[in-house]
Amino acid sequence: MNIFLVLLNSLTDSEGHSLMVGSLGFTVSKAKIPGLEEHLRQFHPSQFPDSQFVRDFWEDVFDCALNDTAETQKRPCNGFESLQTVESKFTDGSDLRFTNNVYKSVYTVAHALDNLIKCEEGKGPFSNGSCADTKHIQPWQVLQYLNTVHFTTGEGERVYFDSNGDSPTRYELVNLQITNKGTMEGVTVGISDASLPESHQFILNNIPVVWGNALTKSSRLHWRLKRDLNTGMTEQQTQPVAALAQMLGEIAAMHQQQAEVNRRQMEALHS
Repeated sequence: MNIFLVLLNSLTDSEGHSLMVGSLGFTVSKAKIPGLEEHLRQFHPSQFPDSQFVRDFWEDVFDCALNDTAETQKRPCNGFESLQTVESKFTDGSDLRFTNNVYKSVYTVAHALDNLIKCEEGKGPFSNGSCADTKHIQPWQVLQYLNTVHFTTGEGERVYFDSNGDSPTRYELVNLQITNKGTMEGVTVGISDASLPESHQFILNNIPVVWGNALTKSSRLHWRLKRDLNTGMTEQQTQPVAALAQMLGEIAAMHQQQAEVNRRQMEALHS
């Protein structure tokens, strides 16, 4: 699934991207983290005077040289540069994918530690209802609390772990399409969310899907996720794969039927 995202990012502007048009694949779902973009736009090198990364980033974005820099080909920075009006990948908080996973992971550990600290003696999860010693917290004790974490993010995404220690998977089904500018972009045409009821775990949006032959077909379809019993993957991992396999099977059947219709029409023209 991550490979498809890498291909999407690397091939969107390449000359040979026409070969990829109509491709379907699952990617990590994107999310908007509340307050993150506003926080990033307040970023300034004076906050990290010893960071070479910050220095290089700032000089690259504003095409200027900070004090005591080896860069002599650029004009000196005037000190009034600000990220408030800059549009870059660093300040764009609308298309966060792996960053959102890190965000959820931090909150998950925070919730686990909070529950551990608030433990009441006699009601704890350990022997005889005991609690952890908050001055000497052990990793296995934190793991115990991680298993019981259950919260909802600001975007409405539920975070928890099942009896196997797996968290519910959530992916986007992306279709590679050509824009009016002639570039290729990934359009989200469906969502796979294992935290929803079984009959709603895989839903296609009402957005036309572009197939390999550049034809479009409305995706007003809903597929229930199936379990692939022939692999060693967990049920949550195979659900989007099985759903995509089902969809591709139906697409192949559709093209086969159309090919048969075309064949009969050709025979009728020559008879």
